[in-house]
Formats: sequence, C-alpha cells, structure tokens
Amino acid sequence: MKKYSLPQKSVLVAFLSLFTLDIPFCSAESASSVRWLMEQPTSLFDLGMLRLRQQNKEKWTSALDAKTKSIGVLLDDLGASSVSYDQDSNIITITASFTAPFFERVDDKFCTSMLNEYKKIISPYSKDLPKEFDHVGYVDRSRPKDLNENISRMLMLTIRISEPRVLGGKSRSCSSKMD
Repeated sequence: MKKYSLPQKSVLVAFLSLFTLDIPFCSAESASSVRWLMEQPTSLFDLGMLRLRQQNKEKWTSALDAKTKSIGVLLDDLGASSVSYDQDSNIITITASFTAPFFERVDDKFCTSMLNEYKKIISPYSKDLPKEFDHVGYVDRSRPKDLNENISRMLMLTIRISEPRVLGGKSRSCSSKMD
C-alpha cells in the first residue's frame, strides 16, 4: 500500500469530502419571470420572425450599408435592423435604419431611392421568405396551401433615415409592400 504524506492526505480527504457531503453546488433558484418564460411555447411564427430578423441583420441591412457608405449614409447602430409584427394591421415590417450625417436635408426622393435599393437586395429572397416560418426537415400535411401567399402579402419594407442632430435630428421614413 502506498503511503501518503500529511499534505497529500489533507488534499485527498478534502477532495473526497466533496462527494460525501450533501451540499449542492448551486442553490440559486431561477426568478419567477424566468420560470414563466421557460414554460411558454414557441410558435412557428415566433421562429419565423427570429429568422427574418437574423436575415435582415446579417444580409440585407449590411448589404445596403455597403452600398450607401460611399455617399455618406451610414447604418444606424442603435436601430440598424428590426422586424416587427403589428397584429391590428396584420403587417410584418422589415426595417433598416440609417443616419445621414453629411446631408443637410433628407427628402422623400432620396428615401424612396434607398427603399428601392433595399427592395432589390431582398427581392432575390422574396419567394423564400414565407419558408422562414416553416418546419425544417419534414412536411406538415396540415399546412395551409395559401400560407406563402398570405405571408408575402403581409411583408412591408421600411427605410428610416435620420438627419444630422445639428439640424434637429428629424427622421424620415418611407415604406413599400414587398410584392
């Protein structure tokens, strides 16, 4: 039998006591709000909105930002991209927010031209956008046949451009249906 020195025995006893004592490693309980959130179901609609937000942030607004930087219009870091649903109007709005620090005034014509660029960026994806709300990996036979058309009709694109703060920092928005 191997003999251990006193410091080695102390370390060994301390280590073994961790397994024999009935002390929980973590005794913190989740807050009631966290427990409530964990019990809520997630729908395909929630998942589709999340996927659209991800596409908007990673692909569409960054592509528009790359095109507009050369003319002095910059992606607004605070409100760069959003996707929201208005239940009253049944509209899903996909938004890109920009600042125009080098422009004196942003007019409707400029806003509309940016909106058209945004639409050009998203349009190659437009027929697949409703699929963001689908299951992946299997077919649901109860899926409504007109789901793609209905979601496509719900999509609205919005560009928001803020003027320089020295001129009051007013924002101009313009919107258009996706189809």
